[in-house]
Amino acid sequence: MASFLEGSTLLVLLLIAVPLKHAGGWATGVQVMGPLHGFAFLAYAWLVLQMTASATDWSWRDGARLIALATVPGGGFFSGVLLSSKMARLRTAAR
Repeated sequence: MASFLEGSTLLVLLLIAVPLKHAGGWATGVQVMGPLHGFAFLAYAWLVLQMTASATDWSWRDGARLIALATVPGGGFFSGVLLSSKMARLRTAAR
């Protein structure tokens, strides 16, 4: 969920707010979406760090990959898919 929120705020910022600022002179979108995306990214990074620090099934490499994907537009959605598949594998292994 957090990866989708982070990915969505980045895409809205880059695909809607920034073009409106430069093409239409409307800077309010960037002034609103910039801090919202910043908060979403920091919250996501914090959750990933907490997950990799506390769970034995998650490596630091997994955490670094998830944070790196969050810096790429659309990467948050790919991270969500990776997280879902890893969680499914962990649930299956726990049975």
